Amino acid sequence: MVTQHTCHEDELHDGEMREVEGAGYPVLLAREGLNIRALGGRCPHAGAALCKGYLAKGQLRCPWHGACFCTETGDIEEYPTLDCLPVFQVTVQEGQVHISARMKDLESSRRVKPMAQECQLDPQTVLLLGAGPAALTCAETLRQEGFPGRIIMATWENHLPHDRTKLTQDLGAPAENLYLRSQRFLDAHDIEVWKQSEVVSLDPAGKTAHFRDGASQAYSNLLIATAAGMEVAASLVGKSS
Repeated sequence: MVTQHTCHEDELHDGEMREVEGAGYPVLLAREGLNIRALGGRCPHAGAALCKGYLAKGQLRCPWHGACFCTETGDIEEYPTLDCLPVFQVTVQEGQVHISARMKDLESSRRVKPMAQECQLDPQTVLLLGAGPAALTCAETLRQEGFPGRIIMATWENHLPHDRTKLTQDLGAPAENLYLRSQRFLDAHDIEVWKQSEVVSLDPAGKTAHFRDGASQAYSNLLIATAAGMEVAASLVGKSS
């Protein structure tokens, strides 16, 4: 555990943010009223300095792409990043503001919530159509909330969920550099990604999805997150299987 002095509390005004160092790593100090918070100083998405962002009503927004974090918990509340910020302990002694943090949290400036593992005895299956940020966020949230059933993401593409915002910044970037999560991460949290798996029809009554290659998959719950509009859902349901 590292404990370090940062500033005098009177130097940090209400609504102000500033970047300080914790063992040589960037830490964000944010003050709202009497509350002084300390969080990871860089956005997990693309590394923006969060001290240049926007602070209001317990929320912090990244200056680059608008990712929104809760200043009390560090939890991510709005995309484009999936990771949370580490939150560090703040103590004020005789007006001096000190932070205490684990070295590994200072080094990473990001935090992933604990996730449940799949239980083979659980009969539930959640099928997510699409493999974009919405579907991936749903999959991770289910695990974070303790869901023990099977999670399947089905996409017609041949890639893992990726960050499309980076495509305009580096057109020649390898696909692996654009992935929101690695295959290793998905495997570790029992999240299946079925590539080149296009659903052509749905049977809501029978809770079954039918794929172009002739395969079918039963589900307990279904999320359509194809980013192609509600007409896609209506079209799939309207087709006979």
